[in-house]
Amino acid sequence: MVDLHPVIAALLKPVGRVELAFPDMSARFPLLTITELSSASSAIYDGEERLTDVDWQVDVWDDAQTPQRCVQLAGQASDALIQAGFTRYFGQLMRDAAIPQRYTMRFRGRLDNKTMMMYRS
Repeated sequence: MVDLHPVIAALLKPVGRVELAFPDMSARFPLLTITELSSASSAIYDGEERLTDVDWQVDVWDDAQTPQRCVQLAGQASDALIQAGFTRYFGQLMRDAAIPQRYTMRFRGRLDNKTMMMYRS
């Protein structure tokens, strides 16, 4: 099993600050959070996991009064993960009472654990 947290954080770092935890109102915005949703073996060779299907959620948070910057950053984050081999299968501007702007996206990919190549699944 491979920990993709540092890999995805590095991919998103040019877009903005990345954290693993849900932000609170004292956080500095804009902010991206990443969450692993699932990780399942899809191929095992000679007793070793070779391919892993992964799903990740990326949330873009902003405290601006309008969603424009949040949506723009979400587009940049989506581009970065798609170029890395992921497929985005969900994206939506969400309403959150605590933080004015939130854009949520979900991504899927198939990771070759040996080569660290990501394939679209």
